[in-house]
Amino acid sequence: MLTGWLYRLSFIFIALGTVCLQAHAEAPRFRGEKFAVDESFAALSLPSELLTELSRLSGGTLKTQTLSTPLQSQVQVSILDRAQARLLMDFFQTRLPFRYPGDCCHDRALMVSHAAAKAGLPLAKVFVEGDFTYSSEEWGRVKWSFHVAPLVLSPEGEYLILDNSLSPEPLALSEWLGLFAEGGYTISIANAFTYGPEQIASDPRAFLPSDIEIASLSLMGCDYLARRGNSARSKP
Repeated sequence: MLTGWLYRLSFIFIALGTVCLQAHAEAPRFRGEKFAVDESFAALSLPSELLTELSRLSGGTLKTQTLSTPLQSQVQVSILDRAQARLLMDFFQTRLPFRYPGDCCHDRALMVSHAAAKAGLPLAKVFVEGDFTYSSEEWGRVKWSFHVAPLVLSPEGEYLILDNSLSPEPLALSEWLGLFAEGGYTISIANAFTYGPEQIASDPRAFLPSDIEIASLSLMGCDYLARRGNSARSKP
């Protein structure tokens, strides 16, 4: 585990150093929209207008539910329908870098959950662990040992997965798994504070400042890789 974190930190600082040299020379774009990579993603928050609209669509009051899982007993999750979940995804689409699929899924999930939690909108997360290969037209095949995304609960009790890196629409759990999960895998539902799969069993009850800082830096690196391309990506 230590070796993995050392590799990750070296990746962050190499990519970040390049970003810092070029961040003010050009404005990055993703799907035609601008966002500043030299600002902290940790400062992201939901606007009051979005919360008002989400509340209106819920009949005036946003509801939550507490889930109990084998490893975490108090998983708070918001109840949103597909239209509300799509509004939430649309907000994050141009404010976080979702384009690079090779890494940063847990960084994106943490930043989304952190911004939503600050607005009183708890999101749960779904972690899937296994040996996965995801294919995209732009990046070819990428390998994952796990993948994670935020989720909400529909009024009918269905998990709706908010994974902008794979779909602009909220997906049912089976739809989401069908995009990358084949063979054996393990699914865990966790709270918003859980950064990586190694934290699931410890059942964290708050966002760790160190996690937020690392995730913010990692996203800057992944944004750079998405814009410049990566020699490590494989071809189908």
